[in-house]
Amino acid sequence: SALVAGLAERWPHDGFGVLLETGYRMLDPSIVGAQLAADSAVLFRQHPFAVTGPAPRVLAGLLEEGPDGEPPELVRCVHEAGDVTDWLRRYLDVSLRPLLTLFAQEGLSFEAHVQNSLLCTDGGWPVHLWVRDMEGASASRERLAHNGTLDALPTGSPVLYDDAEAAFDMKIRPLRQPVFEIIDLTWRIGEIKNDRPNLHVPDIQEHIYLRGL
Repeated sequence: SALVAGLAERWPHDGFGVLLETGYRMLDPSIVGAQLAADSAVLFRQHPFAVTGPAPRVLAGLLEEGPDGEPPELVRCVHEAGDVTDWLRRYLDVSLRPLLTLFAQEGLSFEAHVQNSLLCTDGGWPVHLWVRDMEGASASRERLAHNGTLDALPTGSPVLYDDAEAAFDMKIRPLRQPVFEIIDLTWRIGEIKNDRPNLHVPDIQEHIYLRGL
């Protein structure tokens, strides 16, 4: 969190944010034991949502079917927005593009799976994605050194990876689960509406526009 907070001012903030952990509380392990202390731990995290307007929702919940087999809530969002292809492009603008930008420019990789991502919609359209800053985050040792931010982490930190491994994680994490799941869902919505997303390879390349990734 210290590294993330220190780099936050340099991020592309348009439609994307990271919820920083600000501290934690737990029972004293010397009194109750390590296991109970760990079970009682509570994390404190930034809460920028105490304003009126659309509230973010966990992406995993938006992709879940209802208890009686109702379509996922994300289906309703896409229908409300009205254009499957444009909806998908806007989702990529607030998710894949900033995640890849952060890695290419700052060397940071977030574990942005569907349980760890919160999507804010307005009129059905994706307008903001929040990712929780958790233990799954990693960083490229070489990119941090190039930016002069390597000293923000202790030597031997488990967050640090060689650049090739960190780049591989960055390619897999945002694509393997959330993006492919959402592409699949919007494709199925488009088949029902006879309006399948018209998103070709150049469109995807437009979002993965960064050199060195």
